[in-house]
Amino acid sequence: ISACGSNATLVVKNNICVMRSLFDQSSCFLLGTDTNLTSNYNDLYGMDGASIGEAQAALRLCLRHLREGDRFNVIAFDTRLTSFARAPVPFTQRTLEQADAWVGALSADGGTELLAPMLEAIAQVKDGVVVLLTDGQVGNEDEIEREVLARRGLARVYSFGIGTSVSDALLRALARRTGGAVELIHPG
Repeated sequence: ISACGSNATLVVKNNICVMRSLFDQSSCFLLGTDTNLTSNYNDLYGMDGASIGEAQAALRLCLRHLREGDRFNVIAFDTRLTSFARAPVPFTQRTLEQADAWVGALSADGGTELLAPMLEAIAQVKDGVVVLLTDGQVGNEDEIEREVLARRGLARVYSFGIGTSVSDALLRALARRTGGAVELIHPG
């Protein structure tokens, strides 16, 4: 996944998020923690127990490529959402360590409800970057696309869709309509 100008470039290498250049603005990372995450990661990697640990590792790697002073937040979601912070915080060694511990405590639970976390992320970074890591399929794709586009300001959406039951049409539409990108990661 790449972005123009001085913004982010994300690539997937061995299904891990690697940033080649750095965010220079507010960023909000969305991590789906629904129970399907376990089976999709197991399908991808052929391992039991990889599940959310792989997603956590990818997110931690992304966070380590932010620069001092960049602003970020992390939102985990399943049928509910929880945030690392109420709003994006400046990236420092201290906030990295706090976010790292918070991400490490997450567990897979519930289903995939994407609208509320997407709207929360967009509200937090109207002119920034939203990075979405999800394996879920949702039934309200049109509503999510419509609401995100109506409220986004200049925010761009970059998505990693994991597995074969992801809402790929939605992820592609959000990438195309916001100037972001999408990477679909399938088994094999």
